[in-house]
Amino acid sequence: MKPENLGDSINSKYPDSCPCIAPDESYIVFQSVRPDNYSPGFNLYVSFRNADGSWANAKNLGKNINVQEAAIPKLSPDGKYLFFKREGEIYWVDAKIIEELKPDELK
Repeated sequence: MKPENLGDSINSKYPDSCPCIAPDESYIVFQSVRPDNYSPGFNLYVSFRNADGSWANAKNLGKNINVQEAAIPKLSPDGKYLFFKREGEIYWVDAKIIEELKPDELK
């Protein structure tokens, strides 16, 4: 399979890395350093797959996740939990926080 560039809705001029795709391929979580970060260093972002297969503009996961640098996102195999690194420690949260950011037209 040939690699595919995910386009400007995800890729930016800032450091975007460590992508993690949902088990059902409906969204992708990754780390980035962007102007809308809640904390210095990496913050976690999500992009949802549109009905046409393209990717929606990435959204910051918010200040509760990104209260400090958050990086290296991973999803549980069933997609119910999001794991990430913060200040050298491993954290986990219910992945419902991602669903809450999903645009209404994709629900």
